[in-house]
Amino acid sequence: MMAWTRPAILTFGALVVLGVVVLALGVFMPELRRKFVFAPEQAGAEAAVAEIAAREQALYRKTGGFAVFTVAEAPARARVLGLNWSSLPTGDFQFDATLLPDSHLRLRALPRGETVRALKAPAQVYAAELSSRGEILRSGWLP
Repeated sequence: MMAWTRPAILTFGALVVLGVVVLALGVFMPELRRKFVFAPEQAGAEAAVAEIAAREQALYRKTGGFAVFTVAEAPARARVLGLNWSSLPTGDFQFDATLLPDSHLRLRALPRGETVRALKAPAQVYAAELSSRGEILRSGWLP
């Protein structure tokens, strides 16, 4: 049997430590990604929907109606709402507003496909529902 030399012991020890580190990163990577990558992106989308909701509420108080828009119409409708479209996270999310049958407004932040593929945001939609009185009834991330 061959005797262990000092360089062999150090190399073996370094490989064991490296293996433990790689294993630990593999186990904790989803939580790290959620905390350090997804959370800031999600906070930006939530803030953008809150800003759009505030503008929609002001418009409703003034005109008695909401500004409904699709993803494609959103940049043009931003001017109607008085939003600075460049301040919203439009590179990672798309926004729309839909009038529901009960006259409530649903605002959504939809992650772009390339954002999800790049693991910058989870494949979830943030939705907020405004009542016809302008109150936010419910909001949250949907799977």
